[in-house]
Amino acid sequence: MLGRLADALGHRGIRLYPARDSGVVRDVLVAAGDEAMLAHAHPTVEAAGTAARVELDEADGPDR
Repeated sequence: MLGRLADALGHRGIRLYPARDSGVVRDVLVAAGDEAMLAHAHPTVEAAGTAARVELDEADGPDR
């Protein structure tokens, strides 16, 4: 389900930044076949937010 959401949002130029992939969440993602989401998971919400800001800054380029 999250994998489909990430794909649908990705087609609109929106990226998910998953955080805190606890054991239960990890198990559910694997069982649902969405384990690819785990490759992009961040250890904390703050880390996910930082990654999003960095990506936005890079997309804006040096002339920002």
